[in-house]
Amino acid sequence: MRAVTQTASDLATLERHGDVAVLLLDVPGASMNTLRTEFVADIEQLLDEVEADPDVRGLVIASGKPDSFIAGADLEMLAGADSHGEQLSREGQRVFDRIEGSTTPVVAAVHGACLGGGSELAMACHGRIATNDPSTRFGQPEVLIGLIPGAGGTQRLPRLVGIEHALDIILTGREISASRARRIGLVDDVVHPAILIDVACDRARELAGDRTRDARRRDLVARVRGALLEDNPAGRAVLFRQAEAGVRARTHGNLPAPLRAIDVVRIGA
Repeated sequence: MRAVTQTASDLATLERHGDVAVLLLDVPGASMNTLRTEFVADIEQLLDEVEADPDVRGLVIASGKPDSFIAGADLEMLAGADSHGEQLSREGQRVFDRIEGSTTPVVAAVHGACLGGGSELAMACHGRIATNDPSTRFGQPEVLIGLIPGAGGTQRLPRLVGIEHALDIILTGREISASRARRIGLVDDVVHPAILIDVACDRARELAGDRTRDARRRDLVARVRGALLEDNPAGRAVLFRQAEAGVRARTHGNLPAPLRAIDVVRIGA
């Protein structure tokens, strides 16, 4: 049963659903959420509050918007970033690292567009539940505007879905459905929108109950995938060589962002 709002900031509210806190992101006056620098302080403050409360077993991050999760970064902010682009990227990396390193299990409850920085936020969480609504889409479209994922997407996506799937998503900017995201390992479950928050809260409780077992399962999946191809030097070389050839054929070498993305993924993978 949902409790009344516990804490509020300009961009987020924190509710209690029994022993799980639910952080609702909601940019005032906007039809959809976009990531902006103000989110950093708000999320860090609310994480401090959650981690300091012994009665909270898990945290769910969701959107207060009815039709979207987070549709990437604020483009006007990016356009005005100029030399501050690196700082914006570092701030995003810092808060997502904070989420990933939280002592409280964090689960993303995704309904609607989950793109760019929104996808990177979801990947920083310990679990992800998505709705089966057609509007729920995942992607890293940064290359389509001449950028590369700047808040951990080039590192976390390959770890979650493998290098081959990650390169396809990052280099094409293609959006994928929730069902495909589940098939490749990007999300844990796909459910009806009416039960999204309840299922995400249950997932947070599961993670709180047995973090060790869940970590062992992820490690086993990663080892099996790696043994088959990605930890094999020859196999890895083939993957990256094919990815680069595909990019050059598609762009004729005129777009530097996809080629740079390959380099970044290669370094971190």
